[in-house]
Formats: sequence, C-alpha cells, structure tokens
Amino acid sequence: MYSEACPVTSTMAKLDTALVNNDLPLARSNAEKLSEQLERTMPDLAKLADRVASSSTIPQARKNYQALEKKMMSDVSGTYQK
Repeated sequence: MYSEACPVTSTMAKLDTALVNNDLPLARSNAEKLSEQLERTMPDLAKLADRVASSSTIPQARKNYQALEKKMMSDVSGTYQK
C-alpha cells in the first residue's frame, strides 16, 4: 500500500505547490502524472485529476483540484466508518 500511496502523495504535493505558485503548465503536467498513477486502482479519482490537467486557468485548476481533494477525503473517511 505504501508503495502506491507515496508516489501519489508526492505528486499531489507537487501539484499543490504548482497551483500555489500559479504555474499552470507545471500543475497540468503533475495532474496528468497523477491521473496515470490513479487510473488502475481509482479511476474515478483519475478522472478528477484529468479535469485539473485540462484546466485552462489557475482558478479553474484550483477548483478542480479542490474537487479531487474533497473526493479523496470522502473516500478515506467513508472507508473507515462502521
């Protein structure tokens, strides 16, 4: 599990940093990489990452990234509920 989570976590951090720095090309590149990492095991999250990758503005990319984070957090919290 950690071998799959670490690359995703690293890519998410790079994507977040790119958005903070208003670097849309780098954010899109990291979102594409994230989508590839998630495709096999979490295709719904990969589609959200694709939205970030296809964003044409920083505000749009941030909005799409927030939707991705929200979905990730809801999936995690939903997994551990009894």
